[in-house]
Amino acid sequence: MYIPSTYEVYAMNRDKFISYLKIKAEIPEELFQCVMDLVGETDYFEAPASASHHLNAPGGLFVHSLNVAQLLEKYTKEGFIEWERPYSPYLIGLLHDFCKVGRYMPISNGYTYVDTPGFGGHGEDSLCKILLKVPLTREEAMCIRWHMGPYEKDKWKDYDLAVKKYPNVQWTHHADMVASKTLEG
Repeated sequence: MYIPSTYEVYAMNRDKFISYLKIKAEIPEELFQCVMDLVGETDYFEAPASASHHLNAPGGLFVHSLNVAQLLEKYTKEGFIEWERPYSPYLIGLLHDFCKVGRYMPISNGYTYVDTPGFGGHGEDSLCKILLKVPLTREEAMCIRWHMGPYEKDKWKDYDLAVKKYPNVQWTHHADMVASKTLEG
């Protein structure tokens, strides 16, 4: 069985990412450049999605992110979701787990998590890293911040307020769970 090299995984995922944002999402060029600056010097395209759970293989983070983007796109086309910007499901889906870049180190039998300083919890860390380079709407920011939903045990009131103001927060969490537990589980 052929196993692609890390470079091949990187190149394949990067090409798919660019195509998805430029052709499918029709993201404006200026915003596209911001996103490319964000992912450009990271391991986003070849990193795993986890150390021991879903998609713990080279390129898993991108595959998971693409799965979430495609689910958000599907829910939008089916009429469950409306967005402030038509390309929001793509930005949110592709970047929601950005906190995972630079967090996994390959070891002989897979990956191990590398504890590095971040900006808080999972959602906060993704959001802060993204906002360093990419301007988001408040709706997009809330969806990324709260994509973990009920896994944010001590923040139920804040989560509920976010869902009431931006129902797409709930849909983003749903897409993330479907991707990680059903599609990739």
